[in-house]
Amino acid sequence: MAQIKFFPASSGTSTYSKFQNYALTSISQTAITGTVLSSALGTTPYRFEATVADGTAYDIAFGTNAGSQSLSSGTITTITWYTDDGAVAMRASNLNFSAATFASKMLTDGGNLLWEMITDRNLNYFGSAQADLIYTGTGNDVVKALAGQDYIMDMGGSDTYIGGAGVDVVDYSQSFWRPWLGNRGIVVDLRAGTGTGPDGNTDTFNGIEQITGTYKNDVMRGNAADNVFTGFAGNDVFNGRGGRDYVRYDDDDDYGGYSAIVARLDQGFVTDGFGNRDRVVSIEGVYGTAGADRFFDDANDNYFRGNAGDDTFLLRRGNDYVSGGTGADTFVFAGADFDHNAISDFEVGIDHIKISAATKYADLTINQNTAGNAIVVYDSSSVELLGVAKADLSADDFLFA
Repeated sequence: MAQIKFFPASSGTSTYSKFQNYALTSISQTAITGTVLSSALGTTPYRFEATVADGTAYDIAFGTNAGSQSLSSGTITTITWYTDDGAVAMRASNLNFSAATFASKMLTDGGNLLWEMITDRNLNYFGSAQADLIYTGTGNDVVKALAGQDYIMDMGGSDTYIGGAGVDVVDYSQSFWRPWLGNRGIVVDLRAGTGTGPDGNTDTFNGIEQITGTYKNDVMRGNAADNVFTGFAGNDVFNGRGGRDYVRYDDDDDYGGYSAIVARLDQGFVTDGFGNRDRVVSIEGVYGTAGADRFFDDANDNYFRGNAGDDTFLLRRGNDYVSGGTGADTFVFAGADFDHNAISDFEVGIDHIKISAATKYADLTINQNTAGNAIVVYDSSSVELLGVAKADLSADDFLFA
């Protein structure tokens, strides 16, 4: 079976699958080579070499490619991608692809969709020890991610995904950009190790921690690990089960979801960036958008990341850890017993804290721990402000009724 292997030098390359990022260098009866265009430097391996077996070359007599060579026969058996210092980044081997088609595509339309043609069969993928970006084909593929935090883009078929050391992601979002990959939401159960993709085919999972869905109605269920889910548009269902599990909305705007979210973990739903309502069960953390998001905790120890925008956090129970991100954020701690919390990036003079049971600054006790972080204490509850000293705070950083 044909296989694609990633080497450590491939780390950081994300557009190796776009042959249109290469200028054709040469065509001969033994090889086809290309060098990366300047516009793709940094994300595309520097050059590729496709090995040709039993090739027959001919001179082009007419047209824009007159004087160049092309191939009338032969088979592409191996394609190797190299970095600018000659290190092997990737290698596709045991191929059986028409050399004439490869040459023609490179000459006539810059290799557009050539990767899709090469990978429209069953393939084995092997990651490296680094963080790899792996695009599957449309066949029934087996992906062994190995070490590193790997990102796997599902391109259809009944695939087998095997994670390794590091946190590994399987992403089904390509159906948004390529509708022919399927027009339905996914159903993934990481505990059972199975899932149905946008094309209706069944995939299997082993050692996969994160799933990125579609713009349809997705269902994602976790396992005992710490899982991260992304759903985009649609009325999605997320059930984290065991572990500390998160749902991300910070990329909604990439798919047309420009609204701020409302995350009601206390009521089991999140209104996403598209205005749809997602159901959340056993979810401990939420990543927000660039808008003015609102977050409501539940009784668990929650993690919220506001990102950009003037966000509001209503925190009542559990030992929560909050990152407001940029913007003028408001952190509201309700009741007299709101447990022990931390804000990772409180901005003095920009953000505000409101402890609802306190009516004046004198009701609060401001301490400082051995790490140099200010601790705001009310009754038996507290808020630690990472990177903020006690002396930095004043009554202006607080809101009182």
